[in-house]
Amino acid sequence: MGIEIHSNIGDLGDWLQRGAIEAVQEEMAQGLAEHMRELGRSDADAVDLELESDTPDFPIDADWVRDRANQILRESTE
Repeated sequence: MGIEIHSNIGDLGDWLQRGAIEAVQEEMAQGLAEHMRELGRSDADAVDLELESDTPDFPIDADWVRDRANQILRESTE
């Protein structure tokens, strides 16, 4: 009786990369929200946000970061 077990490491790598990107973007959003609070701002809409990654495989979504920072700011005033 033979049993074959296969794994798809490529999918695992993609999953880990997505998790890392999400964690980095969340950290950026937290930092942006904190900076906006320090400036007395209630949102980050007017901020010219330039975010870069040193690798094309690790894209940073500036709109997501801004939207999340705005959500954090709204939640902190509720």
